[in-house]
Amino acid sequence: MTKYTRYAVACLIIFAVLFSCNYAGAETSDGTPLGLIKAKEGIASAFSELNAHVSRAASDLSKTGLNGPGARKVLQDLCESESFIIDCSTVDLKGTMIAVEPADYKQHEGADIGTQEHVITLHKTKKPVFSNVFRAVEGFYAVDLEHPVFFAKRMIGSVSVLFRPETLLAGIIRPLAQDRSLEFMVIQKDSRILYDTDRERTGRMIFTDPIYRRYPDLLSLANRMAKEKSGTGSYLLPVKGMDKPARKKVSWITVNLFAAEWRIAVSQPVSTVQSDLS
Repeated sequence: MTKYTRYAVACLIIFAVLFSCNYAGAETSDGTPLGLIKAKEGIASAFSELNAHVSRAASDLSKTGLNGPGARKVLQDLCESESFIIDCSTVDLKGTMIAVEPADYKQHEGADIGTQEHVITLHKTKKPVFSNVFRAVEGFYAVDLEHPVFFAKRMIGSVSVLFRPETLLAGIIRPLAQDRSLEFMVIQKDSRILYDTDRERTGRMIFTDPIYRRYPDLLSLANRMAKEKSGTGSYLLPVKGMDKPARKKVSWITVNLFAAEWRIAVSQPVSTVQSDLS
């Protein structure tokens, strides 16, 4: 079964669940929106599967080394394991990309990524790392999951998978957001929006983007979300096609992989209010 077939099957399962469950207004016994729980479960499952693929590749590379036909086959298989993966590479202890697959990204072999924060952390701790969004040498913003590779109990380098978080998240969240009254957002602790139901917001930094400066309650809520792993709150934000902003209730929870924490939030309109911010 190819990665694309697996992805299609997963989507069919999600849609089947959606036909049997209505998430609009549905909550758990503690008041957490059911759609939020389902989003966390989906993301956590994707993290677990991806981490297992990279761990297996690191184990295989301990036998093949970081370069050569065997290593390239390991990287090719890793890239094929999930549809959202962009490229896979091996990296030596100097931070040099040794082998890169697929072939479309082979030109980046020899690139020095040793100054990237997550690579420095991996070399220091000799443990897997999951990065925040950064601008990769490939020329786009992405996140990196990287595992150390050992030979005879000595670390010889690492294996890396690069992907855009919005691609992974869209496949999980879009089926859950069929009810247009629910809006999903996933952010890093630094307030970078990894995914938003409104695509124009994806990639923005709530703390620093000028578009949010006129909405102090949203900034205050984002600060709470950075500090608290779960909670509820509300904020005002303009709504397309309306001359007044809407007050929205927000609930959020956290999903993590290693030291990285992603806040998953669901917002629902409470009321439309007269704004004195214009």
